[in-house]
Amino acid sequence: MAYWRRNLEDQNTYEEGCADAVSDIKESRLQFFWGVRGTWGDYCQKLFRDRFDAEVVVTSCFEWEGLLAYRDGYNTTMKEHIDGRFGPGSVDRAREEVQKWRKDAYDAWVKRREPGDS
Repeated sequence: MAYWRRNLEDQNTYEEGCADAVSDIKESRLQFFWGVRGTWGDYCQKLFRDRFDAEVVVTSCFEWEGLLAYRDGYNTTMKEHIDGRFGPGSVDRAREEVQKWRKDAYDAWVKRREPGDS
């Protein structure tokens, strides 16, 4: 259980996120709330749009516990739906692919800056 679900208010907010995700799924409006930035964020957004027809909504790193609880409920419900539709672990594999792309891009950037490389 996530750390912010310690009190009833945050648990209720988590459940509101779940309910809103169910509503959006019924409307074929698939999305996730994540803090993705830069070129790797662009890659993540494109991957999720192309693979799952899901939008990745870019979030701020300045968030309060209630909003985190809401988004956790929303994303958890959306992930269950996507995994049910595209196969178990689909969302996790896509996120791992994004992290690999991010690491590979970073490693290439570092290599270009090594002494002796032009």
